[in-house]
Amino acid sequence: MKIGVRIPPVGREMGIGSFAKWLSQQGFGAIDTPPLTPEVRSAVDAAGLQIGTVDAQHVRETLSPDEKVRAEGVKNLKTQITQTAALGGKILFTVLLPADPARGRKANFDIWKETWPEVLAHAEAAGVCFAIEWWPGPGPAYPALGCTPEMWRAMYRVTSSKALRMCYDPSHLARIQIDWMRSLHELGDRIVHVHAKDTEILPEKLYEMGNIGASFGVDMGFSEGWWRYCIPGDGVVNWQKVAARLEHIGFNGVFSVELEDHRYWKDGEAQKQGLIAARKHLAQFVR
Repeated sequence: MKIGVRIPPVGREMGIGSFAKWLSQQGFGAIDTPPLTPEVRSAVDAAGLQIGTVDAQHVRETLSPDEKVRAEGVKNLKTQITQTAALGGKILFTVLLPADPARGRKANFDIWKETWPEVLAHAEAAGVCFAIEWWPGPGPAYPALGCTPEMWRAMYRVTSSKALRMCYDPSHLARIQIDWMRSLHELGDRIVHVHAKDTEILPEKLYEMGNIGASFGVDMGFSEGWWRYCIPGDGVVNWQKVAARLEHIGFNGVFSVELEDHRYWKDGEAQKQGLIAARKHLAQFVR
């Protein structure tokens, strides 16, 4: 297993070549990349890093209610799959955010059932898989597909494709009150990537506003008032148990630090400090 990074703003400011080199100097072993190009591949290789995931494109179009838009989205996503495989990419990362959240999760899932078996078959043939993010999407609709056990089970009833895999991010489960450890027991063999991000529950704020969120705005980023995202070690997740469980079931992928913590967001230097602090905590358990 390796500790990697999902690129924060400071990485985009530095450029992938310089940022990848900095990550290597700090002891990181992997990086999640934007859509793979020869230039991106070369920059990662030059830094001696492993590619964690590659960001998928055209996903929203594949979930459009418009049949023509869907067909074009599927075509373009399949092209990206082929190009990614040709450059040695193995895992495409995505959030299943529908084009029309107002339709509701059930109606949008019906669209997914029509379009994604074809996408997954193409990916499996190319030796590529998808890591589905568990972010529920923005409130109040929380429209993203694939972010709860109810939805995972429905998806796996539709297809048994080995290309349909999961990105384990316990921070999202913690904030919507789903057992983040139990999910490892249910889906351990489907997890292909980890987002190392945590959630802190703020009891006083929870008392003030309940879990429906703030009425008058929040006073910090990456928060709905009663919870906030944070680096591993500052929240409710026990990363020692997570790493031990994943190691036991044979996971040999990347714990990718996704820096969404207002304490480390002031500027580029603060973001670097956040990444280093997150790595220090994870390095106790990830081996």
